[in-house]
Amino acid sequence: MTSNDEYVLQLLREQGYVSAEQIDVASKSMREGNETTLDVLVASGGVSEDDVLGVIGEQFGLKYVSIDPSAIDPAINKVLEPELAHKYGVVPVMKDDDTLTVIAFGCDSLLKGTYTVGKGAKYNFATLKDAFKLLETCGWGGDVTLKLASGTYTDNMDFNGYKAPSGHRLTITSIAGVADSVVIKPASSPVVTLNNCSGLVFSRIKFDATNVATYCVQLGSGLDDIEFNHCILQGYKSTTSGNAHTVIYKPSGSAISNIRLIGNQILDGS
Repeated sequence: MTSNDEYVLQLLREQGYVSAEQIDVASKSMREGNETTLDVLVASGGVSEDDVLGVIGEQFGLKYVSIDPSAIDPAINKVLEPELAHKYGVVPVMKDDDTLTVIAFGCDSLLKGTYTVGKGAKYNFATLKDAFKLLETCGWGGDVTLKLASGTYTDNMDFNGYKAPSGHRLTITSIAGVADSVVIKPASSPVVTLNNCSGLVFSRIKFDATNVATYCVQLGSGLDDIEFNHCILQGYKSTTSGNAHTVIYKPSGSAISNIRLIGNQILDGS
């Protein structure tokens, strides 16, 4: 355990969020080499991440506020270009007439490299939406890889206007490196929708359309350099003909180029 962890645990104990006994039990139950007592407490529900961040913020005279990304109108992202938002360290959250409300933050740099997504303090992002939001705000500085923790994710993957910087790519894959370790299984709409995108790679993930009664992957227009490799594309189980339940669907007239399907398993569909 680092001295920073010890300090945070001391603050949590002093403010009554956890007891000395809880800390002792969590310390003895650590399993992974990079896991800390604080990680175990958060993962087990002994204390929430909001509580931890709130306590830390108080030490600097800051109020911690948790914002639900889904409550922010996606159109607000177009008010500020990512480069401008990065320059001034702000995230737009609300616009009322000519007044723009922003949250100030600090981006260390444009995003590049590998980041992890999953529940718990050891991951860089809690959700894919969080990761995408930071990509839009801070911008890309090179190749970005998002590795997803094992489990089932119920959000649709809707990519509209995601374009990697020239010569670079965004790769979304599983931490385990096994396709069915990460299952993208929403309750409605196509599992993956791509429109006006470039430089996207999906690798070793299962996309499951058994709940949506429509396409697994819908390809829109303006697509270039898109790759699915070693994924499982599970279509909706249907005995009907036609394209209503097609696993991969592209409407007529939509212009696309350089779409690669490599070593995937395609199941069911019409």
